[in-house]
Formats: sequence, structure tokens, C-alpha cells
Amino acid sequence: MSEGKLLEIHIASEKGGPMRSVDEVRVVPGRGLEGDRTYLRAEARGRDAEPHREVTLIECETLEALPRDSGFELTAADTRRNLLTSHVPLNHLVDREFRIG
Repeated sequence: MSEGKLLEIHIASEKGGPMRSVDEVRVVPGRGLEGDRTYLRAEARGRDAEPHREVTLIECETLEALPRDSGFELTAADTRRNLLTSHVPLNHLVDREFRIG
């Protein structure tokens, strides 16, 4: 696999709330990113988050292609995804377990 990079981390404390960029975050298995809405909802319910909702990712290459392909521009925070990656073919990781960091 290629040498991927984590470029940005974003969390939002409530559903639909503004995404804020952080330099680092604690990841808790079964809960997600500490301080993020998914983590806080799971904590309030006293049970784990749905596995497919703990952390979301997007490739910077996708964001770079948007203006070229559609004339539409988005930032990583606009996508409401937690992690912005580079050189990580995310579609190849669907339904697979993998590590970050």
C-alpha cells in the first residue's frame, strides 16, 4: 500500500454544528473521536457508536478534483468528514479493518 498521510482532523460537538480543526484527538474504540458528536452521543447513551459512524474519512484528491470536474469547491470541513487523507485509496478500504497512525 502507498505511503498515506493524515492531513487534517475535524470534529463537531453537535450534529450540524460547525466543524473545527484540531491538531490531535484521542480515539476511543467503539466511541470515535473524543469531543466529536458521534463520541458524545455514544457516551450519553452508555453504549458504543455504530461501527460505520465512529470516524469518517475523505481523500484530499477528491476535493482537488471537484472544481475541475464539476466547478464546485469544498473544504475538508465542508464535507463534514473527520479525517482528510492524502495518498490513501479509501474505496479499497471499504469493509476492511485498518489502522491510522
